[in-house]
Amino acid sequence: MRKGLIGLSAAVLAISAVGTSAMQGSGIAERHTFYSDVGETNVTGQFIVFCDGSVTSWGSPDIYSTTENFRC
Repeated sequence: MRKGLIGLSAAVLAISAVGTSAMQGSGIAERHTFYSDVGETNVTGQFIVFCDGSVTSWGSPDIYSTTENFRC
């Protein structure tokens, strides 16, 4: 369980460390990030839409979210 949490934490940091400008031209059209708190400090999951129409997700949606749109 602990290894799973460490791996998930590393994945969250890797994804959220990439800024908006770095995402442009990377093939990502839209990124939805879900949080369990209004302060947006506890990420519970993400849903990513790529420019080719494919999608990927991890974690689970929660009550709070942000949506970022990028140029393809």
